[in-house]
Amino acid sequence: MRIGIVVAEFPSYSETFFANKVIGLCERGHDVVVFRSVRNTDKILEDIYRFSNYPNLQIVTLDLRQSVSGIIKTILNYPIAWIKSFDTDLSVIKKKVFDNLCKIYFKKHACEVYHFGYSGLAISYLSLFDSLKGKTMVSCLGTAEKVKPVSELNRIDKLKMLFDKTDSIHCVSSNMAETIKKFGAPVNKMYINRPAIDTGFFSPKNEYKQREKIQILSIGRLVFQKGFLIGILAIQDLKKQFPGFTWKIVGEGPGREELFFHIHNLGLADHVELMGKKTKDDVVEIYSQSDIFFLPSVCEGIANVVLEAMAMHLPVVSSMSGGMDEAITHEVDGILVENYNRSLMTKHLYDLCNNFEKRKRLGAEAKKTIEEKFSLKRYIDVFESEYVKLTGN
Repeated sequence: MRIGIVVAEFPSYSETFFANKVIGLCERGHDVVVFRSVRNTDKILEDIYRFSNYPNLQIVTLDLRQSVSGIIKTILNYPIAWIKSFDTDLSVIKKKVFDNLCKIYFKKHACEVYHFGYSGLAISYLSLFDSLKGKTMVSCLGTAEKVKPVSELNRIDKLKMLFDKTDSIHCVSSNMAETIKKFGAPVNKMYINRPAIDTGFFSPKNEYKQREKIQILSIGRLVFQKGFLIGILAIQDLKKQFPGFTWKIVGEGPGREELFFHIHNLGLADHVELMGKKTKDDVVEIYSQSDIFFLPSVCEGIANVVLEAMAMHLPVVSSMSGGMDEAITHEVDGILVENYNRSLMTKHLYDLCNNFEKRKRLGAEAKKTIEEKFSLKRYIDVFESEYVKLTGN
């Protein structure tokens, strides 16, 4: 089967699930073409995934809107596409040129199915759907379906158009399926495939041990969806009751300055550390040095970082955002707290800080849950099955 995966950036530190899926499909003998808007030139990522080892993988970069020089180059290389795109408005010209050239690239690297990694990304390619020869699939993962319909004018109408045009809709959780039903997504087009973790990579190297100072960990982009401000307020309350901890936050994003201000203004500089972006290997090491994982998010699909933490034998305190209750069973393999409830977050963090045996028990059960329900093999199996259904191969 020839499968096209359409994404924004590739590879990416925060979207390892795309790389894992691509590699998994290649290893099963499928021809895979990744269409990306932006190339990540970080050599560390290239070294980690070693895409050059897969002769059945092609990576096509569609970044022609990034610069004027790109537009000039496309005029010289594809004059017919430029003529077809003629318009007096430069922004309209750029969009039309990009669309016409995408048609050329999609035709040149024709696939039996094109899987768009996000609904927001798929919307930006919507004008091309009718020209694609293969079947189309779109993934609904979180922000694009839960935040944008509230914050962006006409997003609901665009989603309805997308759901009407696409052949199949992947939902990251049952909660997501219920969400997009409200926007006109046909039930007969939807299927659920929850995220997966490479348990060979995310596996504790040492036994979970009691430490003198508790280390709480969070990982995520520094954006409002991750609820870090609520987390800071919960951590402020925790400090009053249990000062013997540090909270490390791994990730970068536009909210860094705001969080840095609140951390210092609330006197938490000795307890909270913004660690910035880390490599995959660094992250595993940080998990290994941690005692509790904390997810205060206000908007999620299912957070991959929680699954990673669970695979690493860490007890998790998570908000009930999105489909998190489909990954965690409260008081069995983790702790669930209703969204925005900072006092309850503090209560459970305090309880775990003081109870090593409970931390160890929850972490052990969490690891079992990941091994039984969130394996990479199951994840690839489901996608492969859905591609077969679409193409008839």
